[in-house]
Amino acid sequence: AVLVGLSPAWAAQGRTFYVAGAGQDANAGFSSGSAWRSIARVNQEVLRPGDTVLFEGGSVFAGTVRLARGEGGTPLAPITFGSYGTGPALISAGTSGGFDFTDVAGLHVRDLAIVGAGVEANQGIGISFFTDLPGGVKLPWIRIERTRVTGFRRGGLSIGSYNGTSGFQDVRVEFCRFEKNGNNGMAVWGFFDPLAQQTPESYAHRSIYVGHCLFASNWGDPARPRHTGSGLEIAQTMGVLVERNIARDNGRLNRSSEGGPVGIWLWDVKNGIVQSNESHHNASGTLDGGGFDL
Repeated sequence: AVLVGLSPAWAAQGRTFYVAGAGQDANAGFSSGSAWRSIARVNQEVLRPGDTVLFEGGSVFAGTVRLARGEGGTPLAPITFGSYGTGPALISAGTSGGFDFTDVAGLHVRDLAIVGAGVEANQGIGISFFTDLPGGVKLPWIRIERTRVTGFRRGGLSIGSYNGTSGFQDVRVEFCRFEKNGNNGMAVWGFFDPLAQQTPESYAHRSIYVGHCLFASNWGDPARPRHTGSGLEIAQTMGVLVERNIARDNGRLNRSSEGGPVGIWLWDVKNGIVQSNESHHNASGTLDGGGFDL
């Protein structure tokens, strides 16, 4: 199947923590009046399925949000990171990544601005999901909604795996903006064996939806030997639907002699649909640089 199911009604009620510009890390964190102050305090808390962490809209919070391995949520009780109040909160990652998730899923990121120091100074990824768990596991349920990611050298959103057929499944990315990043706006990738028999079980990831997003001015990293600067690149996945996105002005700094970026493209994908998108004014310093590629 290509389509991904809608977000379910939560089966478990978790705790809600608040983080505010005028908060104090010694506070309990359970209301806007007793909010925490820092991302460091968020990272200290052991979050449980169903928990929500809300950052104050209009305030700036420095650092990288991290979860320990095994700390994720579930499809019926995800862990949510979002904003409250007026406008999005700003996660200022500086030279590092914005959200760093390894071997976890059941996560919802919404209504945030995630900003790096710019592609020349930054060395991280805006939102990174990665697993190298053994056994062909498919970690379920990721939602990224109404979020802007900009200024990250290694890419805006990365969903990756590298251990055989292990990966992620049931992923939706909607109404987001990925702008002025380096390697790409968004990339899905996994272990690829070109000599292996391609069966439904051999793909690292399953069931990915990307809709109503903007991928703009992700120009690439001229120092990398591999092609860089794609707007949206999805690979090693069974079941993909990409629709109603815009990709523009990507790829111009690619210097790889082995290949180039593309606005929107799929490779090593089975059952993939790309429909009702716009991709224009993309470029490359060497090869490719087109609107769409399969």
